Amino acid sequence: MIFSKIFQRNKKKKEEKESDFDLSQYAKLETEEIVQELNQSDAVQAKNYVVDLCKQMIQASKDIEDNRSEYQLVTKYLNDIQIIEDLTDEEKKPIAECASHVCKLEKQRTDYLQTERRLTESQYAQMQEEEENIPGVIKRLKENETDLDTSKRNMAVIEGKKLEWSMQRSAAVKNQKIMRTAACYLFVIFLTFMALCGILSWYFVIDLQLVMTIIAIAAVLAGAFILIRYQDSSHCVRQMDVNRNHAITVENHVKIRYVNTKNAVDYTCEKYHVRNAKELEYFYGQYLDEARERENFRKTSSDLEYYTRK
Repeated sequence: MIFSKIFQRNKKKKEEKESDFDLSQYAKLETEEIVQELNQSDAVQAKNYVVDLCKQMIQASKDIEDNRSEYQLVTKYLNDIQIIEDLTDEEKKPIAECASHVCKLEKQRTDYLQTERRLTESQYAQMQEEEENIPGVIKRLKENETDLDTSKRNMAVIEGKKLEWSMQRSAAVKNQKIMRTAACYLFVIFLTFMALCGILSWYFVIDLQLVMTIIAIAAVLAGAFILIRYQDSSHCVRQMDVNRNHAITVENHVKIRYVNTKNAVDYTCEKYHVRNAKELEYFYGQYLDEARERENFRKTSSDLEYYTRK
């Protein structure tokens, strides 16, 4: 009843407003004033005055049409309310239920439209197109990133070994030089002592055979020690060269694998506009959430349309 009174008052006001703009009012303008204005000496002013009156009439006609449309709409609402008020409680129940569903679904739909989108449309479309493949892509990308880390560590270890072997080779080469120098000094000392013993034995007629034998034995032992150390250094140099060459071969294989894996990782990241597998996995999770929301939105829109028609 309250709604009926409100709409009746609005109806009365609309009718009064419409009557204010009735076209018949323009026929009741003071003829004498119009004639006086039109008979003035300035033709331009008279023309402008007529044009202004025509514009006012056009605007008034538009206002009347707008008010008439609004009046018809209000009347329609009033009739609907009157019909509902005349229904029994049993007849009102399904209508109230439908109205409740419509309000609830409209709120859900509005909430979804106001929700900030997790992905851009291009990202969502790409994820949707390759939804079945993305879990496998994420798995391969993780494996490739792990392989990249392993390759980096292996290359770092190889570089460390190469540096270690280079230092050992340099030390062995240095030791070889020392042994060659020591051998030269030993030879010179041995010859000097042997010559000195020969001179003393000849000049003083002394038997220095035992001394010369001891010197010779000492020289042989020292020479053997120098020779062994030299051979050890030579063997170390050869072994370090072998190790280094093998390390270079292994390093080349690791680098080739690293480059291939890096290209695969870069291609995947560029394709999906991500930086790593973790970010791709995050975006995929966001896609799944948004896909569920869109499906709910589709069902909500369908239900809303159904209950609205009902």
